Amino acid sequence: MTPTLSNRLYPWGCMAVVLGCTLWLVTHLQLGEQLGQLWQRYTVAEPIRQRSIWLGQYQFIERLRLPGIDANASDIVHVPALQRYFVLVNKPAGLFEYSESFQLMARYDLPGFEDPEALSYDGNGHLLIAEERRQTVVRLAIKQLSQPIVRATLPAFELGERADNNRGVEGIAFDSDSAVLFASREKQPMRLFEVVNGVPTADTPSRRLPRTQLSALVLWRLRLSDISALHYDLQTRHLLVLSDESKRLVEVDSGYAPLSFLDLQRGLHGLDESVPQAEGVTLGPRREIVIVSEPNLLYRYRR
Repeated sequence: MTPTLSNRLYPWGCMAVVLGCTLWLVTHLQLGEQLGQLWQRYTVAEPIRQRSIWLGQYQFIERLRLPGIDANASDIVHVPALQRYFVLVNKPAGLFEYSESFQLMARYDLPGFEDPEALSYDGNGHLLIAEERRQTVVRLAIKQLSQPIVRATLPAFELGERADNNRGVEGIAFDSDSAVLFASREKQPMRLFEVVNGVPTADTPSRRLPRTQLSALVLWRLRLSDISALHYDLQTRHLLVLSDESKRLVEVDSGYAPLSFLDLQRGLHGLDESVPQAEGVTLGPRREIVIVSEPNLLYRYRR
């Protein structure tokens, strides 16, 4: 049977429709993001923007694979005093130490840790590590990393009942000025907590500390599907809230009002490919945004 002209053109017509839809979607996303940034610019006063991180000014500059890590990168923190980054891996449990140019400096096993998901720095020489299923925050002295680590001897406190459904603590951040720990549950239900005096000490092994749960209205205003990580910025006293499913990073002020956002989708802020699974966030030495994504990817944004 001799193909007709319409039969020959049909595949090309389908391709044109697909390309047209793709172009429309990308344009729609870019326009929506631009309108959102424009709205924030005109609804947030200039003095407040100047005192904020203001994520809308950031542009993607680099993506790399973290040396030494094959999979399961869970969180990241920058320690200014040491000019080092630490990246947490949840399986097998371990810490990876990097220079500020992301050269691998050391790897440390974390025997006895169960499903470590979140990482923060207490500003006083200690890393804070959250175990999701145990819902426990453990304090680990950085100088102790060169010695055998015994999980059972480390100061720790509980944030809640054991969560074997993989719905325990997912993110933590620490305000070293006021000793407030921020903690989040990923979803089902999504939660955000404050813990006053939230630093494990030798006097509080495995003790459950009282926590304040933020209202559902606070979470609704974030417009996020989940919370995968947190970071507290001492300079602005603002909290960064990262969402994997929404592919968005949100800056909130001390009253938890959203101030600015950074979308992690292809075509926005110079990003050539969407961040696949954003799991951790921190601020670098030059105020750059640093995000880790499973399996072993790192993204940097700079103003």
